[in-house]
Amino acid sequence: MRKRELVFSCLAILGSFIGGLGLILLSIFDTERYTSAHRSFLLVFMVGVALSAIFTVVEYRWISHDFYEARKLKIAYIMKAIITGVLVILAIAFAVTLFRNTDVGAVLEWTIAFGFTFYILTFFYDLRQAKGVHKGQYKRSRIRAGFDGDTQAMGERRITSIS
Repeated sequence: MRKRELVFSCLAILGSFIGGLGLILLSIFDTERYTSAHRSFLLVFMVGVALSAIFTVVEYRWISHDFYEARKLKIAYIMKAIITGVLVILAIAFAVTLFRNTDVGAVLEWTIAFGFTFYILTFFYDLRQAKGVHKGQYKRSRIRAGFDGDTQAMGERRITSIS
Protein backbone atom coordinates (compact mmCIF):
# COMPACT_ATOMS: atom_id res chain seq x y z
CA MET A 1 0.00 0.00 0.00
CA ARG A 2 1.35 3.37 -0.95
CA LYS A 3 1.78 6.15 1.54
CA ARG A 4 -1.03 8.32 0.11
CA GLU A 5 -3.46 5.38 0.20
CA LEU A 6 -2.46 4.70 3.79
CA VAL A 7 -3.00 8.36 4.71
CA PHE A 8 -6.45 8.50 3.09
CA SER A 9 -7.36 5.17 4.67
CA CYS A 10 -6.32 6.41 8.13
CA LEU A 11 -8.23 9.68 7.62
CA ALA A 12 -11.33 7.73 6.57
CA ILE A 13 -11.06 5.58 9.70
CA LEU A 14 -10.58 8.69 11.87
CA GLY A 15 -13.68 10.24 10.27
CA SER A 16 -15.66 7.09 10.98
CA PHE A 17 -14.56 7.14 14.63
CA ILE A 18 -15.67 10.78 14.89
CA GLY A 19 -18.99 9.85 13.29
CA GLY A 20 -19.39 6.85 15.61
CA LEU A 21 -18.68 8.97 18.67
CA GLY A 22 -21.21 11.54 17.45
CA LEU A 23 -23.79 8.79 16.93
CA ILE A 24 -23.27 7.36 20.41
CA LEU A 25 -23.59 10.79 22.01
CA LEU A 26 -26.54 11.57 19.73
CA SER A 27 -28.38 8.54 21.06
CA ILE A 28 -27.65 9.51 24.67
CA PHE A 29 -28.84 13.12 24.43
CA ASP A 30 -32.43 13.12 23.14
CA THR A 31 -34.10 16.02 21.38
CA GLU A 32 -36.72 16.67 24.04
CA ARG A 33 -34.43 17.26 27.03
CA TYR A 34 -31.13 18.21 25.38
CA THR A 35 -32.04 20.03 22.16
CA SER A 36 -28.79 21.92 21.62
CA ALA A 37 -26.57 18.97 22.62
CA HIS A 38 -28.57 16.67 20.33
CA ARG A 39 -28.11 19.04 17.40
CA SER A 40 -24.40 19.45 18.15
CA PHE A 41 -23.79 15.72 18.22
CA LEU A 42 -25.88 15.32 15.08
CA LEU A 43 -23.49 17.74 13.42
CA VAL A 44 -20.49 15.79 14.76
CA PHE A 45 -21.98 12.57 13.40
CA MET A 46 -22.72 14.04 9.97
CA VAL A 47 -19.31 15.70 9.64
CA GLY A 48 -17.52 12.51 10.72
CA VAL A 49 -19.43 10.34 8.27
CA ALA A 50 -19.00 12.91 5.46
CA LEU A 51 -15.24 13.09 6.07
CA SER A 52 -15.00 9.31 6.14
CA ALA A 53 -16.96 9.04 2.90
CA ILE A 54 -14.94 11.72 1.15
CA PHE A 55 -11.61 10.19 2.15
CA THR A 56 -12.84 6.74 1.13
CA VAL A 57 -13.86 8.03 -2.30
CA VAL A 58 -10.49 9.78 -2.73
CA GLU A 59 -8.66 6.62 -1.67
CA TYR A 60 -10.65 4.52 -4.16
CA ARG A 61 -9.94 7.10 -6.84
CA TRP A 62 -6.20 6.81 -6.29
CA ILE A 63 -6.33 3.02 -6.22
CA SER A 64 -8.43 2.81 -9.38
CA HIS A 65 -6.14 5.35 -11.03
CA ASP A 66 -3.16 3.09 -10.37
CA PHE A 67 -5.06 -0.07 -11.34
CA TYR A 68 -6.98 1.07 -14.38
CA GLU A 69 -7.47 -2.58 -15.25
CA ALA A 70 -9.93 -2.93 -12.37
CA ARG A 71 -13.15 -1.52 -13.90
CA LYS A 72 -15.30 -2.68 -10.99
CA LEU A 73 -13.24 -0.58 -8.61
CA LYS A 74 -14.05 2.50 -10.66
CA ILE A 75 -17.74 1.66 -10.52
CA ALA A 76 -17.50 1.31 -6.74
CA TYR A 77 -15.93 4.70 -6.16
CA ILE A 78 -18.29 6.43 -8.57
CA MET A 79 -21.28 4.96 -6.71
CA LYS A 80 -19.79 6.10 -3.42
CA ALA A 81 -19.07 9.58 -4.80
CA ILE A 82 -22.62 10.06 -6.11
CA ILE A 83 -24.24 8.90 -2.88
CA THR A 84 -21.81 10.99 -0.79
CA GLY A 85 -22.45 14.08 -2.91
CA VAL A 86 -26.23 13.73 -2.59
CA LEU A 87 -26.00 13.15 1.16
CA VAL A 88 -23.72 16.18 1.69
CA ILE A 89 -26.14 18.38 -0.27
CA LEU A 90 -29.05 17.03 1.79
CA ALA A 91 -27.06 17.67 4.99
CA ILE A 92 -26.54 21.31 4.00
CA ALA A 93 -30.26 21.65 3.25
CA PHE A 94 -30.99 20.00 6.58
CA ALA A 95 -28.77 22.48 8.45
CA VAL A 96 -30.56 25.40 6.80
CA THR A 97 -34.10 24.10 7.35
CA LEU A 98 -33.55 22.87 10.89
CA PHE A 99 -33.76 26.36 12.32
CA ARG A 100 -36.46 27.66 9.95
CA ASN A 101 -38.88 24.76 9.67
CA THR A 102 -38.26 21.85 12.01
CA ASP A 103 -40.75 19.56 10.23
CA VAL A 104 -38.88 19.84 6.93
CA GLY A 105 -35.61 19.43 8.84
CA ALA A 106 -36.89 16.22 10.42
CA VAL A 107 -37.91 14.84 7.03
CA LEU A 108 -34.47 15.65 5.61
CA GLU A 109 -32.80 14.08 8.65
CA TRP A 110 -34.58 10.79 8.06
CA THR A 111 -33.98 10.99 4.30
CA ILE A 112 -30.25 11.34 5.02
CA ALA A 113 -30.42 8.37 7.40
CA PHE A 114 -32.13 6.28 4.72
CA GLY A 115 -29.59 7.42 2.11
CA PHE A 116 -26.77 6.45 4.43
CA THR A 117 -28.06 2.88 4.15
CA PHE A 118 -27.25 2.95 0.42
CA TYR A 119 -23.75 4.21 1.19
CA ILE A 120 -23.21 1.27 3.55
CA LEU A 121 -24.56 -1.12 0.89
CA THR A 122 -21.81 0.00 -1.49
CA PHE A 123 -19.36 -1.72 0.84
CA PHE A 124 -21.30 -4.95 0.27
CA TYR A 125 -20.47 -4.52 -3.41
CA ASP A 126 -16.80 -4.06 -2.49
CA LEU A 127 -16.72 -7.11 -0.27
CA ARG A 128 -18.40 -9.26 -2.92
CA GLN A 129 -15.53 -8.39 -5.28
CA ALA A 130 -13.00 -9.53 -2.68
CA LYS A 131 -14.64 -12.94 -2.20
CA GLY A 132 -12.21 -15.69 -3.04
CA VAL A 133 -9.29 -13.34 -3.67
CA HIS A 134 -5.95 -14.51 -2.32
CA LYS A 135 -3.25 -12.22 -0.96
CA GLY A 136 -1.17 -10.77 -3.76
CA GLN A 137 -3.57 -11.90 -6.48
CA TYR A 138 -4.21 -8.36 -7.69
CA LYS A 139 -0.65 -7.08 -7.72
CA ARG A 140 -0.13 -4.87 -10.72
CA SER A 141 2.62 -7.07 -12.12
CA ARG A 142 0.40 -10.17 -11.99
CA ILE A 143 -2.54 -8.43 -13.61
CA ARG A 144 -0.43 -7.11 -16.49
CA ALA A 145 1.34 -10.43 -16.97
CA GLY A 146 -1.99 -12.27 -17.11
CA PHE A 147 -1.23 -14.68 -14.27
CA ASP A 148 -4.55 -14.06 -12.55
CA GLY A 149 -6.37 -17.38 -12.60
CA ASP A 150 -9.85 -15.84 -12.40
CA THR A 151 -9.17 -13.52 -15.32
CA GLN A 152 -7.85 -16.39 -17.44
CA ALA A 153 -10.81 -18.59 -16.56
CA MET A 154 -13.23 -15.81 -17.46
CA GLY A 155 -11.40 -15.21 -20.72
CA GLU A 156 -11.57 -18.90 -21.61
CA ARG A 157 -15.30 -18.95 -20.84
CA ARG A 158 -15.83 -15.97 -23.14
CA ILE A 159 -13.83 -17.61 -25.93
CA THR A 160 -15.69 -20.92 -25.66
CA SER A 161 -19.07 -19.22 -25.48
CA ILE A 162 -18.35 -17.21 -28.64
CA SER A 163 -17.19 -20.30 -30.59
